Amino acid sequence: MAWHRGSLLLLCVHHSRSRHGAEHRHHPDHGLWHTRHARESGRASASSAFRAAEKNAARATTCDGRYLLIADDSFTNPFDEDDVFELYDLRVTVERIEGRSVCGLEVGDYFELTESSQVRIPAGKHFCLYALQSVLPLLPAKQRILDPDDWLEYDTLVACPDVDERLIMRIERIARSTFRTDDLT
Repeated sequence: MAWHRGSLLLLCVHHSRSRHGAEHRHHPDHGLWHTRHARESGRASASSAFRAAEKNAARATTCDGRYLLIADDSFTNPFDEDDVFELYDLRVTVERIEGRSVCGLEVGDYFELTESSQVRIPAGKHFCLYALQSVLPLLPAKQRILDPDDWLEYDTLVACPDVDERLIMRIERIARSTFRTDDLT
């Protein structure tokens, strides 16, 4: 498996064991062996990253005995400086409580999801963990611009899993923000 960002490539490789059970530890100059071993053993996919790593194996070093860290100027960020995208800021509000509120939430209580990943609860307030966990899986999708025919585009109500409480929350889009891809990935 390979990850790259900027000028670093991190390749996940594993120690091999001899038939006697001893681990093989290789000198950092043997980065080429590590790369080939990882590819041939099926532990990582053969890709252009591995071919580039083989060409630059002399610059490879091992760290923690399990990873190769290759510093190479040929690996560049895949995003242009101008790559931007938009996300909605969201507000999740308790719309109604059809049972009895055991957790202490009241109609009108809310939290906001802003700046891509910031959860904000008003000062002096709280939000029930169980209500929060029921709505969290939907929020990344609701932050995005969806196809008009996608059910999630118009479905905005979420129920807390506590059947005695029957707390219903509404997800609202409150603002639209623009982000640079390079700042968040």
